[in-house]
Amino acid sequence: MRRLPGAGLLWQDHPSPAQPRWQPLREPRPASRRRVRLRTDQRIRDYTASRRAAGKTSKEILRCLKRAIAREVYHLLTNPPEPISTTQLRPLRQAAGITIETAAHDLHWSMATVSHIERGHTSDRAAIITYRNYLATQQPPGCAI
Repeated sequence: MRRLPGAGLLWQDHPSPAQPRWQPLREPRPASRRRVRLRTDQRIRDYTASRRAAGKTSKEILRCLKRAIAREVYHLLTNPPEPISTTQLRPLRQAAGITIETAAHDLHWSMATVSHIERGHTSDRAAIITYRNYLATQQPPGCAI
């Protein structure tokens, strides 16, 4: 229930100062997210360049990009890639005498990332392959992956 102003406020000769209105925090608009991805993701930059070379406008490029992403997602959902086994990665690292800290430092990753890969808690195929290749180059002679 609203309170009425006091008697002294009724006879003021100037208006009371305006109160700042509460503004909810908003998420960035989807269009701005797309613009950020267009600038940062190399695959999208290559796709955009090829579409622009074909004479497409920016609006048409975004439409084509949405369709290309939908095709890729559909393909991954209908034909999921085989999971990469990570069970042998930790024993390989330990056999080579490499600590998690050293591996993380050499790969410019966090120790948590290396640990997640070794325990199979990530599905990032590129990271798993990079880590496997790193361990292959660090193995002493006579050890095979």
